[in-house]
Amino acid sequence: MYRELIYKVYYNSIVMLRSSDEIRIGILRLLREKNIDSYNKLAGLIKTGYPTIKDNCEALERFKFITIEKIPKEKSPSKKESFRLSITDEGIRFLEKIKG
Repeated sequence: MYRELIYKVYYNSIVMLRSSDEIRIGILRLLREKNIDSYNKLAGLIKTGYPTIKDNCEALERFKFITIEKIPKEKSPSKKESFRLSITDEGIRFLEKIKG
């Protein structure tokens, strides 16, 4: 019984997880529509956590699919350091290639 319970919990957790590819494609699709000015805002739109969004955005930036512009707190409306995220031409071409 104990083993069966662990299997159910483990299996249900796996079903609920999304792959990094799905999250990254979701990020690119959103950024194709508009620039986003914070990881938190993007996390809310993608419905995942801040660390997941930050890690995936950094990976997309390494692929040259997005740019991450650091906004110093002095220039930010919230008076906190923030980031402006935008898709690059390479990112748009990638979405077109996968018909995203």
